[in-house]
Amino acid sequence: MTPSVMPYLIFRDGIWGGESFNVVRFLMSILFMTDFAPSGKMPSYAPGGTTIDLEITFYLLFPLLVRYMRYFWCVMLFVFISLGHDVVTKYINYEFQYHFILKQALTFMLGGYVYHLIYDSSEIMQYYIRKFFHNYWVLPALILYGEVAGLFINFGGMEFVYRSFYFAILLLSACYSKLPLVDNAVMRFIGKLSFSIYLLHFSFVPAMSYYIKMYGGFGFGIASVIITLIPTILLSMITYRYIEQPGIGFGKKIIKKLHQQ
Repeated sequence: MTPSVMPYLIFRDGIWGGESFNVVRFLMSILFMTDFAPSGKMPSYAPGGTTIDLEITFYLLFPLLVRYMRYFWCVMLFVFISLGHDVVTKYINYEFQYHFILKQALTFMLGGYVYHLIYDSSEIMQYYIRKFFHNYWVLPALILYGEVAGLFINFGGMEFVYRSFYFAILLLSACYSKLPLVDNAVMRFIGKLSFSIYLLHFSFVPAMSYYIKMYGGFGFGIASVIITLIPTILLSMITYRYIEQPGIGFGKKIIKKLHQQ
């Protein structure tokens, strides 16, 4: 039980996943295609890679969808696509990954729709949105409701539809409520690093849980968040500075050149 065990645990459980090597799974992981495998049969080797595969798939579709994200009819179209995915996969008895694009595209569409509500909607719409959400009690009430609903309500096939709309309402509330708890320098700093934090925390969780010797319960939740967040943020500061920012700059250069042609 020495500190030298931690690097091994991070590699075994956090990076490699503690499983035997599979060539097909490895190829699908590096091609961001594990979402197209049957559910649970071939998850990505990368920690959190299943959701990254979902994002990459959406980025490929984004140029085709971005112009329609302002329209509510398009949101409702993806409501039916999400529900239809459940019906079809149950009928053919072939369930794709939990984060398959047809199931969760509604979340992305609603994110775009909320963006337009915040920045492009009419003055009248802006007035009513701000009037409702500019109350300090709204965001805490929504978060409390989300926790209670997750424990006691079974949404069945409507789960992703419910989650998507709940996520959209949370975004609006976080934007307009201006609660000091969520709108402060620390939260903005963490938000800037959030993508790196998301990718890296998976590798620290198994090692940290090994040392605090708990694998469940409220105490583990609080301790793991605090203990895991510190090294994750420190490493995220490095990856943000030397990987994310150069990557974003490179992408902007490509977009600029394409627009100039």
